[in-house]
This record gives sequence, structure tokens and C-alpha cells, in this order.
Amino acid sequence: MSTAHSEVHKRWVSVCPLPLAMNSGLPLALMVRQDLLESGAIKDIRDLRGRKVALSGGIGAAFPSAPATTQIRNDCTADYFGGLTQPGASAVGVTFGGGFIKNRPDVARKLLVALVKGARDVQGDRYLSPENLQAYSMYTDTPIDTLKNMDPYEFDPDLGLDVNTLQDMQQVFIAEGVEQSQQPLAPATFADETFLKAAVQELGPAAGR
Repeated sequence: MSTAHSEVHKRWVSVCPLPLAMNSGLPLALMVRQDLLESGAIKDIRDLRGRKVALSGGIGAAFPSAPATTQIRNDCTADYFGGLTQPGASAVGVTFGGGFIKNRPDVARKLLVALVKGARDVQGDRYLSPENLQAYSMYTDTPIDTLKNMDPYEFDPDLGLDVNTLQDMQQVFIAEGVEQSQQPLAPATFADETFLKAAVQELGPAAGR
């Protein structure tokens, strides 16, 4: 996010269907190698200092997402560590380039309509419906049994923007010296709800809202 000294040419327009934390379950979790847990080498988060924490390859801990979390636990190579983070938080989003927004606004709106429809199609019991399981399995190359047993994701049926989490992340990046600026960017410089609002208006309110 080192963009404080240059114009931001992209806009965050919606959350992607990948929330960081749910009200229950751990579809996205910090995991620690099983041998480190069993030996007592890792007992709390402070014990990870100096160890490699990444997404893959010769590491002590990682932050994978489901269904990888389920597969890792089934292999007994690592296990959950810590617990739930902030329920409902999501730092993954749909980003549109400035040229796309300016030159193809109708396509941008149609894309968000499709994404919101998809989010609404996996609400509640429909999340594990046979047709949805078949689609998940086909496009992720994951066995259906694994998908049935993993901690499920929860989706905002309107894919609303989680600006607060992005603001919190900026503060962390600034504190750790990752972000060059000393002040977080204002949400208006990177978030645009125009297309999302148009999509939700076209589809009407989600069930139960």
C-alpha cells in the first residue's frame, strides 16, 4: 500500500467471498507444525518469534485457508493455533482499475451483480447443497468429502465493503515500517461503493434484510 505519494489508480469495490474470520469455525486459521506443538516448542504466539511464518515450504507456521486447513489436519502435519480472529473481518476484495471503471462501467456493474448473486446462492443450508458442492469440487479440484467436512465460510449476501479492516491493516503496516506514509490513506482514495450499491439496487434486498 505504498501509495501515499502517488495517485491511487484502482478502487476497491467489493469484498471478495473470502472473509478472514467467521462467527464460528476456522476456515482461515493460523496453523503450527504438529511436531512443534507436540514438543511444546510453540505454546503461545510469542514462541513464533524468529521462526518462518509463511504460506508454504519448510516453515514453522502458516496461515492457510479452507479446504487446505482440513487437508492439513487430516494429514496430521499441523493443527490450529490460537483461535478466532475478528468475526466477519475481510481483507480480500474486488479491485477495478481506473480505465475499467471509466471505459466499461456497465461491464463493471454486471460483474458485481454476478458476484452478489453468487454470494446469495451460498447462504445458509444452500452452502452445502449438492449442486454447490459439485461446483466447488470442480473448480477447486477438491474432493467433495473434504468440502463437506471443512469449516464453512460465511458470506455477506451484499458483499459489503469492510473498510474498517483495511484501515486497521494500514495502521499495522505503518507501525511495522512496511507502509512509507505516516498516515493511513482515507477510504475515499481506495474504496468506491458506487457499483456495489447499483448491483444491490438491481437485485433488491437479500432475504431476511
